[in-house]
Amino acid sequence: MSASLDPLRSPLGASPEHLWLLLCHCPGLAHLGVADPSTPEAVAAVLAREGYDTLSQLLTQPLPPRFVMVCCLDMRYGRHPGVCIERSGVNRARALTGHLHHSITLTDMVRDAQVRFPAESTALFLLPQTDPSHPMVSLFPATGTVLAGLPGMSNLARPVTGERQRAQVAAILNAVELTATLHDARPARGRGLQLLMAENCLLPSLETAYQLHTLVDWMAAVNSQPPGWLGRALRQAISQPDEAPYTPLSLMRGILEQTPDGMEHPREPGVSMSRVSHLYFLCSQFVSSTQAIWKSARNLQTAYLRSRFNPNSPDESYRDLFDFMHQLQFELNRLPFETMERVDTVQLGELRGAVNEILDMQRNQPVLLVPPQRGGPEALRASRQALPVYLPTGPLRPEYALLSFGRSGWWEFIALLNASRAQ
Repeated sequence: MSASLDPLRSPLGASPEHLWLLLCHCPGLAHLGVADPSTPEAVAAVLAREGYDTLSQLLTQPLPPRFVMVCCLDMRYGRHPGVCIERSGVNRARALTGHLHHSITLTDMVRDAQVRFPAESTALFLLPQTDPSHPMVSLFPATGTVLAGLPGMSNLARPVTGERQRAQVAAILNAVELTATLHDARPARGRGLQLLMAENCLLPSLETAYQLHTLVDWMAAVNSQPPGWLGRALRQAISQPDEAPYTPLSLMRGILEQTPDGMEHPREPGVSMSRVSHLYFLCSQFVSSTQAIWKSARNLQTAYLRSRFNPNSPDESYRDLFDFMHQLQFELNRLPFETMERVDTVQLGELRGAVNEILDMQRNQPVLLVPPQRGGPEALRASRQALPVYLPTGPLRPEYALLSFGRSGWWEFIALLNASRAQ
């Protein structure tokens, strides 16, 4: 890549012209259309008329100094399947060359925008305009079936029953495809994204964070019903140029701290992706320690099963990792004497150490989780913010095998729990 095309460097090696490049991916508008050509204002007027006020205002409100925004929407633009709105020195609307239902279109959007608008930091906002009755949407429905055709993935084609399971499957496939999309869009000698924020399309889980941790510095995946919280929070966070955030952390925190009228803070915190790989290692270490001691005593297995059970949501497939470890720590400390006589003390010490190290990730600096309100770590603990991890009490979803986190041994760990529960 020549210097003139390097999205992190100007032709003369000076600082990038823009401070922030804000990319917005907005599927769910295929039922709308505008003429070709149209202005951004005309597109915004159609959105406002159809009730999409937040998107309409994102396309028209003033931006902070040195901010540039690129929004891709799948509303028809003449004969084209989508429209791209560019807001820089000169605002313009242009036709998309592909359809947002194909993941390659997002790859092209990210790559092209970073080349055309060099910025110190880049953020991607996934803002699907969902039906309020759907808790999770498929970002790339045209390419999702490709994953089911991979060798060994024949089980992915089996029917998925229940709205909760369908949402989880869609979120898993979204994370897998988004990883491939951002990997292909990443410049050969440049960085990935500095910030990724998604609404109702990614699970706020350890698996999602690990899937994307090499491509993103900070991430927040939020669920909101009714949808639209993230777009409104973004609009409010950048509406005051004199107080515009300048770092990825401050921008994410500024968005998470917003409470749009009539809406509450999201429950999910932001995640520092730089710490996720170490947490992956600790979970792998925990699984190895568990496997080494597992057959020592039935009471030991029972301690795990008691810890996994969540009385607040017994049918939920995801459980807060830290809450699970706290419960397991408690159960290990109250093992009966006859069980302790059967357990190798060295192995038990290694297991307890693995649990403690995972819990330390929640308490220690630098921060792993960024709370969605002011107050720092104390507020995070008080609000019981969680980092969910897959811990089903029923059959494992075959789609989970597509996620990189499964290589930590977590899949085998869940299988151990299920086998013990069935005895």
